[in-house]
Amino acid sequence: MTDFAGTAYDSPLVFDNPALALDMGLFDTSSDEAIFLDSGVAGSFASSQPLSFVNKDYGAIVAAGPQRYFLYDKIYTTPSFTDLGSVVVDTEILVSVWNAFPFEVLISALTSVGSTEGVVVTMPGNPPRNMPALAEEIYSFLFEANGPSNINIVFDLVVDGVDSYITFVGFRARAWAFPHNWLSAINETLEYLTDFKKTRTGFSQRASLRRKPHRAFSYKFLLTSDERQKLENLLFKWQGKPWQVPFLTSGTLLTAQASISATTLVCDTTDRGFVDGGAGLLVSFDGRTNEPVAIDTVSSGSVTLLRALAATWPANSVLYPAGTGYIVGNVALTRQRVNAVSGAVTFKMAPVETDSWIPDTAAPVTYNGYEVLTTQPDWGDGITGEGEFDYDYYDYGTGPAAYFSSAEYGSKPTQYKLLFRTRAEIAAFRAFLGRCRGRTKAFYCPSWNTDLTPVLTIGVGDTTIRCTDNGFNTLVGVDPARAHIFIETRDGATYYRAITSSTPTGSDVIIGISSALGVAYTSAQIKRISYMPLFVHASDKFNLEWRSAKVATVNINLVDVPE
Repeated sequence: MTDFAGTAYDSPLVFDNPALALDMGLFDTSSDEAIFLDSGVAGSFASSQPLSFVNKDYGAIVAAGPQRYFLYDKIYTTPSFTDLGSVVVDTEILVSVWNAFPFEVLISALTSVGSTEGVVVTMPGNPPRNMPALAEEIYSFLFEANGPSNINIVFDLVVDGVDSYITFVGFRARAWAFPHNWLSAINETLEYLTDFKKTRTGFSQRASLRRKPHRAFSYKFLLTSDERQKLENLLFKWQGKPWQVPFLTSGTLLTAQASISATTLVCDTTDRGFVDGGAGLLVSFDGRTNEPVAIDTVSSGSVTLLRALAATWPANSVLYPAGTGYIVGNVALTRQRVNAVSGAVTFKMAPVETDSWIPDTAAPVTYNGYEVLTTQPDWGDGITGEGEFDYDYYDYGTGPAAYFSSAEYGSKPTQYKLLFRTRAEIAAFRAFLGRCRGRTKAFYCPSWNTDLTPVLTIGVGDTTIRCTDNGFNTLVGVDPARAHIFIETRDGATYYRAITSSTPTGSDVIIGISSALGVAYTSAQIKRISYMPLFVHASDKFNLEWRSAKVATVNINLVDVPE
């Protein structure tokens, strides 16, 4: 049994060096032979100290048996692989190099594969040189904002003829720091992907293929003087490369000055789309200066940054959430005069690197196992729709033609235009889209028409409603396509009921409902009784038109489906 000189703590052990801490924690320190200190090498100081306090430069820690090969006799580079993501400002990465040999080694070279343009490497000393036993050194790799767009570099640290690799991948992006021309709306597109299969009888099977939607923005601009010059030079050099795109629909004002070297920005982040680990762009109130920032964490009243600010930003500066995007197609430019240009640009955001701002919240209203969309349409443009019926038609040009109905009933695709007046309403709609996953999940939505007209008072315990017969009994009746109704009273109460029966009575029809309302209403107190079909979205793509930072509209196309 090997003698143990010193004190060993029970697992896990604590070490300053991350590689040592990680690997030593894997050892079974209950065994006397797991680790020992060579007091002859370490001296009286090391032999009298706990193992976690022994200075690695003493060359005192020696592993017995297989543990020595597992932990020692190698070079550690931490981190050995770094995904830089989007590099918009100068970014420094510190790499720890630990000589885990119990003797001095020769660092003969540091070479690289891949372009090092825009990369500054700072080493403790230039090779060839010796590195002491069990020593740790820090190498600095500075990736400047200016340089090639693609970053894919492998550094090779050659130590005693053995290669140790340090890899960096990522890309450089330029900030799009030009203001939007608010004479036109900002168009934001959210697009899901659904595998949609429909049978001849009208039933469908839907499977979501995209958990988060792809996101795109279309901006208009009008630039003069030096801003026009910057734009044209940027497009000349960088049009087909990555951009740091601010979401100009979601800016928020700093409520307090942020001094140079600060890491906290005080601002309201509610319903703005800021996320932990995301990106942002600070823009002065006059729009002429900017600074990209990397976000660490987000709270309701502040944003904490990963890196300190390079400048002082006064209160009322604007912070935009941002993401990585690429210009789609060409940038339309119109020269308005000698030194002024207008145009439009569309950015398609990188789907993995960019959050889509889809709040994860539960449905506020549900009925019969489905969500109910309760947002009323904007009646300024009306509700458009058309009757559809699936059929097969055969006509060979001579003789009789054949007409076969393939569905049991028709459908009525409907387009609603929704108007949102607050950011909270916009956030709620985005959450609704997230729950639907494009065309994947069905939901109820009232027609918002007066589809049934009551003619008598509805009693507290009544489970029937007497209405004017508009052909419902003979043409519709108890049909799965129109099996549910939405009842809204003039005092704002709402009810959702299933139709259970339809009985003609003279010029009226008595509609049976699944349960009583529990409150008595005269016919005059009923604002509307609307059909409430089960819908799915007809498209996976949704276009929000932002009229301002708080007001937006969207057209949604719905198609009813059988239950």
